[in-house]
Formats: sequence, structure tokens, C-alpha cells
Amino acid sequence: METLVVKGIPHQEILKAAQSHGIDLIAMGKNNLNLWDRMLLGSTTTKVLRETHVPILTVRQLANAPAVKRILVPSSFSPGDTRSLEFAFELAGRLGASVYLLHIIEAHKSWDKVTGGFMGKLRKVATDKLDSMLQAVLAETRKRVPVFTRVKACRVGSGIVDFVREEDLDLIVMSTHARKFIKPDAAWHARCHCYCENRER
Repeated sequence: METLVVKGIPHQEILKAAQSHGIDLIAMGKNNLNLWDRMLLGSTTTKVLRETHVPILTVRQLANAPAVKRILVPSSFSPGDTRSLEFAFELAGRLGASVYLLHIIEAHKSWDKVTGGFMGKLRKVATDKLDSMLQAVLAETRKRVPVFTRVKACRVGSGIVDFVREEDLDLIVMSTHARKFIKPDAAWHARCHCYCENRER
């Protein structure tokens, strides 16, 4: 274990240290800045999330650290999503966890209850794509891991936060492709841990 103490702008120094020391994973806490503080000051964790090319694990500060039993993979059908899903299955297999694969159709939440017409067709296309993603993961990797697919119509960021709360999820796994679509604030606001990896390298 090595300890570094440096002077400078926090997120920039973290990124420099990760690069100069060949770091494989950055682990950071999510502090409790409110919305106004984040608008004025920003967040070191959020800035690192946006700029790093190293996988990052953000850890929510909770009274009791829960076991990871429910893992969410939000998908925008970007190139890196399948690898994120594979990683989630590998992790779930080791932890005895289940996997939730979620796609959100960007729309007002009132559309979430609509199942027919154009929205019904969009749901069918999205569901088929999620099923294709699952089939792309090796059967051996998927073996004995419970998996649930969901398609929701709502705002992407708030939809993920609400889904995490409703399903009592413990961890979000996503790629930077998805992160650009979802935005880091979705991971920030969600009351669970989050693992992000750059799939563009």
C-alpha cells in the first residue's frame, strides 16, 4: 500500500496519479453535497467520472454496507453495454447476486403505462434488443444467475434513480458509452454503488 499527499486541484491530481502509477481501479466515495453545492462547486467524484480512462467504483456512504445482491446494467444499446453485462454476470455469479438489465425510452413518465400503438412497438424493439444482448453473453457465464429485463418510458436520469429505489438495487455497472447517454448524475443520485469502465480504450 502506498500513500500519496499532493497539492493541486483534486480531480486533476487524482487523474494524474492514476496515469503515472498505472492504476487499474479508482475507488471514491459519494459525499452528500446538495444540488446547490454541486452547481456552485461541482463534485470531485463527478469530475473524475467524466474524465477518467480508468475503471471507477463510486461507493455510496450508507449507515450499513449492504451485500451486493442486485446489480443493475442500464443499456442505451451502445457498443460497450454487452461487456458491462458480461462483467455484471461474472460478478453476480461470484456474489450470488441477480442482474437487472434496463433500457429507458426517453419520454414523459405518463407514457410508461402505455403498451399499445407506437409506444408498444418501441417497447417490443427494445425488449428484443435486450434479449439479443443476453444471448450474446456466454451461457456458462449466465448460468445460475437470475436475470430480469425491464423497459421503461421516462426521463433517463430520474428513471434510473427511481428504478434503483423501487427494486432496492445495490450496484450499477455501466460503460462510459452508457454514461454519456445517461450522464454521471444518474449514478451520482442513485442510492447505491456504481462501477463505470471506459470501453473506448
